[in-house]
Amino acid sequence: MQHLDLTTDAPSEFEGRVVSLRGCEYVIGPSFREDDQGFAHLLTNRESGLCLHVIQVRPEYMTDPDMALAASKHKAEVTSKFRSQMRLKQPGVAIPTISVVEAHGGSFELHEGRWGLFSSGLDKEPGIEIFNEAVGILESGDALAAEARIRSLLGGSPRHTEALSLLADCLDDQGKSAEALEVMWQINAIEPNASRYQGRTVFYSLKAPPRSSAIAEFEALKNRFPLVDDYNIYGIEAYLGCAMIEKARELLDASVLDDDTRKELQTRVDEALAVDTAYKIIDAKVASKDYPDDPGGYADLVAELEPLLQRYPENPWIQANLGFTMAAAGKPEQAVSLLSDAAGGLTPILSAYCYANAGFALVEMEKWNLALSSFNLS
Repeated sequence: MQHLDLTTDAPSEFEGRVVSLRGCEYVIGPSFREDDQGFAHLLTNRESGLCLHVIQVRPEYMTDPDMALAASKHKAEVTSKFRSQMRLKQPGVAIPTISVVEAHGGSFELHEGRWGLFSSGLDKEPGIEIFNEAVGILESGDALAAEARIRSLLGGSPRHTEALSLLADCLDDQGKSAEALEVMWQINAIEPNASRYQGRTVFYSLKAPPRSSAIAEFEALKNRFPLVDDYNIYGIEAYLGCAMIEKARELLDASVLDDDTRKELQTRVDEALAVDTAYKIIDAKVASKDYPDDPGGYADLVAELEPLLQRYPENPWIQANLGFTMAAAGKPEQAVSLLSDAAGGLTPILSAYCYANAGFALVEMEKWNLALSSFNLS
């Protein structure tokens, strides 16, 4: 098979050509439509065998490639705004996302939709019968049986990304969020150009330690799909979970959300900012040694920090400071819990410091194996 070459290939030659994008190869299939917007063809992932995309090449791709690129970018931006509004007004309506790609000697649009949207229907998609059975079982509440059924499909089609995505849902329903996240990473390696898979990866990252990884996953999503805002709520959650409150506020301000969701998140962000302001005052007092290094000083500090943690329970700075204080006050069990939680929301260096101190607290409790595990994380 030849790769697509937009400097020489005529529209009649598109079908059968190969498109490479982010290390993934697709085969251009039959024409999906042809109009004044260009030449649209189905696009099938060579590894998964699934069609989740359509490639559309503007009519001017040879005669005026700059105009073609500008027209595609404008269309992608308009579509993004339209999708955001439709998500509020008619959330059940599937509107493809559009990414603009500069490759293969020119530019083209990559339209992404749900499985079966672009083909003749899900009834002819590979593995759909078993897939639907597994969905029905999962919806009935039997995640273990649904997992077994979808694994039977994966036994013959291990790269089937929709089946893998359903497997992740089954695992998550069983409380295995870390395993679900690993499945999503596998999916993204097979299909790196689907924003909804990356969005699900962010979702599972929020539920699997360390929670700081959700920020990396969300920012990877935004780098790859800057016009996709469907998953901004996960980004806000990720930033709040690591006390990156200003970033959470900025993302909230830029997001299109329904009134109730916006109000709820705005309340949380405002409360987080208020708690952070109060914490910084306490932190400055700690730095200036306003709290005596004795049981009375520890008690005073705990009395100030605990109410803040109740108001903003995922703030890793408050968790860490309270954990260190508990350790100094001779309360190792409470220190371990707080320091371990804090480690999940901090930078690698600070995280290692928290795990190390949790390890010392576990040594004090004579829990040797747990202490070794904590030291290994530091």
